[in-house]
Amino acid sequence: GCPAAGCTLEEIGLRRRTGANVLNVVRGDGPLPGIDGGTRLQEGDLVVLYGPHEAIDRALDLFGPRPAGELADPDSGEEEIR
Repeated sequence: GCPAAGCTLEEIGLRRRTGANVLNVVRGDGPLPGIDGGTRLQEGDLVVLYGPHEAIDRALDLFGPRPAGELADPDSGEEEIR
């Protein structure tokens, strides 16, 4: 599984470690309301990221290996948690 699944956004420290920002987390049919550092990621969550390409690449690397084609639109900054 993904090293991010089961961790909170604060524990992952995405902005501090990569420079990317989490705009939202989509779970099931829609975005989670009011995400913050205490939001715990679950397998299958879609994390919406914002930042320069280099920061997005570093952030995606934290989520684990990405199979080819896993990211529907490489410029979207969305990554599914596995």
